[in-house]
Amino acid sequence: MRIGYPCINRTLNCSASSTFRLKSYSEARLKTSIENNLECLLRILQFNLENRLYFFRISSDLVPFASHPVNRFSWQKHFQIEFEEIGEFIVKNRMRISMHPDQFTLINSIKDEIFERSKRELVYHAKILDLMKLDTSAKI
Repeated sequence: MRIGYPCINRTLNCSASSTFRLKSYSEARLKTSIENNLECLLRILQFNLENRLYFFRISSDLVPFASHPVNRFSWQKHFQIEFEEIGEFIVKNRMRISMHPDQFTLINSIKDEIFERSKRELVYHAKILDLMKLDTSAKI
């Protein structure tokens, strides 16, 4: 059985969902946050493997402002190797991975603006799993 937990490891002093306020957005701050989040995600997955926890739900905040128009940084390209390394670890250790968009993702909204924002959020989630080169066993 591949059991586990969602998003937050309370044992390690490490978070894969560090973010910041839009008001303080800068490309440098974004890069630092993503780098920290990816390093922590790998540490969490290593911890999980050591403790025979084979399921983990990755936080939607892995890449802050990923689907927001303010983010014009090519984070996919910049961190491609890190995403692939995490994906290789997941596949090698047969871990079960998922992601869950936040409660504001409403694809059935009658408002075009909300639908478009929701669509961007879902595309972001799919991009994360694709960058890790995970197959369709990884779910959103």
